[in-house]
Amino acid sequence: MFKYFTILLGFLILNCTSSSEKKNVKNTSTNKVNLLKKESISKLKFNDIILDNSAKKLTQEWKSYALINEAILDLKNFKFSFFTKEKDIFNTTLIELKTTIPEALNSQPIKSRVLVLQNQLYRFQEELTIKKQLRKDDIVFIKDVFVALSNLNLQINKKLEKEAQQILKPQ
Repeated sequence: MFKYFTILLGFLILNCTSSSEKKNVKNTSTNKVNLLKKESISKLKFNDIILDNSAKKLTQEWKSYALINEAILDLKNFKFSFFTKEKDIFNTTLIELKTTIPEALNSQPIKSRVLVLQNQLYRFQEELTIKKQLRKDDIVFIKDVFVALSNLNLQINKKLEKEAQQILKPQ
C-alpha cells in the first residue's frame, strides 16, 4: 500500500512540475511576440508639427525645451535613455520646462500645453520604469507624448503668428 502511495505521489509531482514549466515557456514566447518594436513607433499616425523659424529663434534660449525635444526625437528612434536615466535629471528638466518659459512665449495657452506635455512625459516615464519593457499596447503612451509636443509647437506657432498680424481697425 505504501509503495503505491509513493508511486502515485511521485507521478503527481512530476506531472505538476512539467505542466508549470510548459506554462512558463508559453508565457515567455507570448511576451516576446508582444514587445514593442521600433517599427511600431515609426508607423504611428499623428500630426507632427514643428516650430517655425521665428519660433525656433525664441526657443533656442529655452534649454529645457531643447532637451525634451531632443529626448522625444530619440524616442522616435526607439531610444529611451532620457526616461531611464537618473530620475533627478528628468524631474528637474520637467520643472524647468514650466518655470523657464521665455517672456515672449509666456501665455496661458502655452503654459497649459507645457503642463499637458509634462503630464504625458511623467506618465510615459512611469510606465517605462514599472514595466522595464514596453508591449505593443503601450504605444499609446508614446503617441500621447508625440501629440503633446506637437500641440505645444502648434500653440507656439499660433501665438507668434497672431502677434505678427497687423489688423487695421476702421476709424
